[in-house]
Amino acid sequence: MNIKELEKRYLELTKEVEELKQINNMLLNSNNKKLIIENIKLKKELEKYKIQKTEQEKRKYNKRSKDVKEKEKKYKEFRKKILERDNYTCQYCGSKERLQVHHIKSRKKYPELLMDKNNCITLCIVCHAKTDNYFG
Repeated sequence: MNIKELEKRYLELTKEVEELKQINNMLLNSNNKKLIIENIKLKKELEKYKIQKTEQEKRKYNKRSKDVKEKEKKYKEFRKKILERDNYTCQYCGSKERLQVHHIKSRKKYPELLMDKNNCITLCIVCHAKTDNYFG
C-alpha cells in the first residue's frame, strides 16, 4: 500500500472507531436506563413492603395496647375490691394512708394468683416494705 491508501484507510478506521464509540455510548446509556428503571421498580416495591410492615406493626401494637389497657382496667377493679373488702385499712397496723395491695404469694413466682382475692391483703406502704416478697 502506498501512503495515500494508508491515509485513506486510517481515516476510514478513525471514522469506524468514532462510530463504534457512539454505538457503545448508546448501548451504555440504554443499559443505564434499564438499570435505573429496574432500580426505581425495586424502590417502589421496597416502599410498599415497608408500608405493609408498618401497618402490620401498628395493628399488632394496637391489639397489644388494647389487651394491656383491658388488663390494667381489670386489675384496677380487682385492687379496688380488695381495698373495699379490707375497709381501706392496713391489715397490719390499721393505717388508712398510702395503701397498697400486697400479694401474699409473689406475683412473679405465682402469676396465676395475680387476681386471686385470697392471695391479697391491704397494707400501708411502710408495712408492705417489711414483707419478705416486697417488689417480687
